[in-house]
Amino acid sequence: MLTALHSGGLRSSAVFAGVVVAALSLGMSSALAQTGLDGTYRGGQGSYQMRVTVQGGSGEAVITATGCLGELSGQVAKQGGDQWTLSGEAYGSSCTLTMKRTGAQSFRVTQGPGCTFFHGAACSFETTIDKVD
Repeated sequence: MLTALHSGGLRSSAVFAGVVVAALSLGMSSALAQTGLDGTYRGGQGSYQMRVTVQGGSGEAVITATGCLGELSGQVAKQGGDQWTLSGEAYGSSCTLTMKRTGAQSFRVTQGPGCTFFHGAACSFETTIDKVD
């Protein structure tokens, strides 16, 4: 079948394949952007403060409090409905934060087992966060 195509036909097929790949890539990027999750979120009370930043499929959570500092960087994934996870690994330990939408721009953050390694015993990654930008 390829022998029946002349060089112009092969070139057209390659261009068409490139356009299809580009369109699929844009579709996947815009699907992630449509979640509305990208941005910076803040929450906490008093000396306990949490910041979560999401950009594309990556995220970072940072907490500061009296006697406590914690950080988690990793991949963000939609789990269905109004729930996402931020999962990361460091030094053989893993941590997963679950972010469940509680309002238009608000999320309740809870942590899974293994997260103490990422922040110590004096605090946790659990609070409500609101989008600030």
